[in-house]
Amino acid sequence: LRWPHEQLYADGMWAEELRRLEAVSDADREQVLRFRDQMLRWYLYRGRDGRKAFAMPLQYSSSDSKVRELDQISMREYVHGQGWEAEPVEWLVNYACRDDYGGTSGQISAWAGLHYFACRNYDYRVRADYPTEVLTWPQGNGFLVNRLAQVLDQSQHRVDAVVVHVAPTGEGVNVGYIDLKTGRKRLIFARSAVYAAKLHTAPHVVRGLPQEQRAAMAAPIYCPWLVAAVRVTRPPAGLGDHWENILYDSASVGYINPDHQRPEGRRNRLLIYYLPLCEDSPLARRHLQERGHQYWAAAVVAELLPANPDLLEVLEAVDIYRWGHGMIRPSPGVIWGSASRWRRRPAGPVFFATCDATGLPLFEEAVYNGYRAAEEALTHLGVSYATSLKGERDV
Repeated sequence: LRWPHEQLYADGMWAEELRRLEAVSDADREQVLRFRDQMLRWYLYRGRDGRKAFAMPLQYSSSDSKVRELDQISMREYVHGQGWEAEPVEWLVNYACRDDYGGTSGQISAWAGLHYFACRNYDYRVRADYPTEVLTWPQGNGFLVNRLAQVLDQSQHRVDAVVVHVAPTGEGVNVGYIDLKTGRKRLIFARSAVYAAKLHTAPHVVRGLPQEQRAAMAAPIYCPWLVAAVRVTRPPAGLGDHWENILYDSASVGYINPDHQRPEGRRNRLLIYYLPLCEDSPLARRHLQERGHQYWAAAVVAELLPANPDLLEVLEAVDIYRWGHGMIRPSPGVIWGSASRWRRRPAGPVFFATCDATGLPLFEEAVYNGYRAAEEALTHLGVSYATSLKGERDV
């Protein structure tokens, strides 16, 4: 991700990165600096086992009880326990939790909240000594998905299909799916399978799961999201050259500029806006579905107008995408609680992947769990292999 990375709109003006947070009272600035100091200490922390407190994949993190116990309280409890109640700190922590996890600081585990800051160091004061690189593409993660799919030929994958039945047998597993183009039901037999759908669907699809495993997979909360692609004839005046554009007084987490990564002369004039619907997920999910395009398009434009006053002059269209179960929420106890083992436990020859298995909704976690599930399947089949998980161990 090339510079400049981000800008923040607050008090009627844009400011570089998040340094606007320091343009506050001396007392509030002191709390911001104390917060950043502690996040840096957590970033440098090593447990008695020699591991970082907060690593990615999370299974590589320290098993010290001092660290793991943070999963039992909320991030808000942790912050207030440190005496940090300044409004800029509250905002920064809430923004981080909504951005990565689809929840407020009171809904997110302190372990997950600290992971946001202490796993990938965001302290601008030591950026030269501890650089943090972010990878992204104009197509988003779709770029990675498409490149992975290129190694498969037509006989190796099915698209436009929905799996509705996964049944372990004595010899392997039967996978039933519907071809959405023809409506025909089809059945595949395999010696093993990796289930990479969101885990809250598994109790409805995978046959024979123990009741405790079904409960563990059904328990986590999934945050619904509204994503809008705002098409413009030219970039609005407030956009600038930044990748991420954050709105201080907003329920959204702002918008990105995918053109930021495109070569000059290949501008597609697009803004991607993100709104996590954090409160009361079942109700939010219903509202997300029931309220029409006109309602949501108007809400998005109203959110963007203060920071981009010429938006109506350049607006071309607003495409709305509804994600009813956008991401698993790492609530207290989700990551290191006893149910986490059930989410990763195989069901005979069926092995569970996706970031849901470990509970942190990050692309890197999905990749890790894909490797882990694939290697478990190879072990089940008696196939020898060289592991790709060099730091793996049972935790």
